[in-house]
Amino acid sequence: MTLSQLNYFLAVYQHRNMTKAAEACYVSQPSVSNAIRDLEAELHTLLFWRNKGLEPTAAGEKLASLAAPLLKQFEALPEKLHNYLHQVPSCIKLGIETVVGEFFDDRFIDICQKNPSFIEKVNYCGADFLQRCIQDETMDFALITSVDPFENPRFYVHTVYCGSVCLYTHKDNPLAACALVRPEQLADIPLVGFSEYALSQEEYQELLVQMLGNLYPCNIVCYSTNLSTVFRIIQKKIASAILLEGLFTSASDIQAVPIASEKKIYFSLIWKTGRVLTGEEVLFIKTVEKLFALPGILEV
Repeated sequence: MTLSQLNYFLAVYQHRNMTKAAEACYVSQPSVSNAIRDLEAELHTLLFWRNKGLEPTAAGEKLASLAAPLLKQFEALPEKLHNYLHQVPSCIKLGIETVVGEFFDDRFIDICQKNPSFIEKVNYCGADFLQRCIQDETMDFALITSVDPFENPRFYVHTVYCGSVCLYTHKDNPLAACALVRPEQLADIPLVGFSEYALSQEEYQELLVQMLGNLYPCNIVCYSTNLSTVFRIIQKKIASAILLEGLFTSASDIQAVPIASEKKIYFSLIWKTGRVLTGEEVLFIKTVEKLFALPGILEV
């Protein structure tokens, strides 16, 4: 069965006459007659009753109802493809967890400035809020963190970065000379807690247990949602901090000491399960991958 055969069939169905159908299709009458005969042979049924005129059989009526919309879709393909190729790409709505924004704010701002028609907006919010936005499709993508690999059947998860945690302390602190700090040693020093929103001491202790398996109470003297503030607190020897590896690399007076823990911090780009990605969105994902592959990515 070919599209030409279906086209000839519909012409006969409309005109109820082989000759008129051939004239409408600008072909010879035998071409139309042969097409109808071949269709009937392939389908093993008559499509028209041949009396004084041509009247469609029940099979002919059914074929006409199926073939007409099919041919209309086929005729519309060139226009639809042209519109697709020349459409203005829609901007991507991106949400970034507040903690991620503290690490990578400058780099994401740079991406947005270089691609003003590529990314519509960047929102810095909590991870739970971002997941709700992805679910109700008010955002296309979100970049979030988790202590363990993020898993949720509602989202497709693409891990773009994974790092360990370190103790950041002033070089004069005795722990700065250690090659490795055990979690129980953290109980002896004042710490500044860094999180995306204010936490109670109990909540931050739970976070440390999650990150380090640390069952020893820590001395949290203050909290901040601003990484620059944490940096100054460490420089002034007020407290040390437990943060992702790779920070403060340009600060000669701050030492990063690895902590004995098998836990990792995962940065994941998520989008709604079942979403069909456009070419622009695939390009965006590759852009994020390059961002996280850059050397010194976490330098503050």
